[in-house]
This record gives sequence, structure tokens and C-alpha cells, in this order.
Amino acid sequence: MDAGGPPAGARFHGGGRVHTVWFHANADKQSGAYATGMLLLSASFAATVAARRRCHRWATVASAVITAVFGYTLVADVVERPGGTKIAAIFILAILATSFGSRAARYCAAPSGTRSDGRGST
Repeated sequence: MDAGGPPAGARFHGGGRVHTVWFHANADKQSGAYATGMLLLSASFAATVAARRRCHRWATVASAVITAVFGYTLVADVVERPGGTKIAAIFILAILATSFGSRAARYCAAPSGTRSDGRGST
């Protein structure tokens, strides 16, 4: 089925070019945003904990090494460009607010006397 037009990749690439020119985007000016590596650090740490709980030795070691690399990169980036921590904090707060809101919605929607996973009473 032909949608008639350039492929999605070409549209995204073209849109990125337009935004780059329109907003005078510059990696040096926006480099503080790279401190959002804090999110990658937390994700890799979660993967390490999950691998450890499942007793996957090599996955735990590999995830721990990746977590250490992200930790080092985060510290180096924060020292060099502390403004990125504000952006990362906003992302983290947004994720926490969304998570708490989702949990509250599930809690309120669950019938009384049942657990939110549907397995009956607690």
C-alpha cells in the first residue's frame, strides 16, 4: 500500500533539518540536556537489580559495568555543565508524577476487597 509521499525516515530527517535551521539549533548551546544521562543511569541500575534478583551472574556484571560507565559520564557532565541537572530533574519529576498518578488511578478503579492485579483480596 503506497501512502503517496516520501518514506517516514525521509520525513523525520527533513523535519529535523527544518527545526535545526528554524530554531538555530546548536549542540554546544543545548549540551546541558545531555545530563539527562541520569535517566540512563537509573535505567541501567534497574536492569542491574533485575538481573541480580534473577541470579543472572553475567547479566548482573555487564549491567553493573554499564551502570558504572553511565555514572562516571553523569558526574563528568554535571561537573562540566551543571545546568543539565535542572532538565534531568524536570524529566524525573514528570516520570514520578505520571507513575504516582497511574498507580492512584488503578487503586481508585479497583473494586473494594481486590488487589489491583486481579488476584482477589490481599
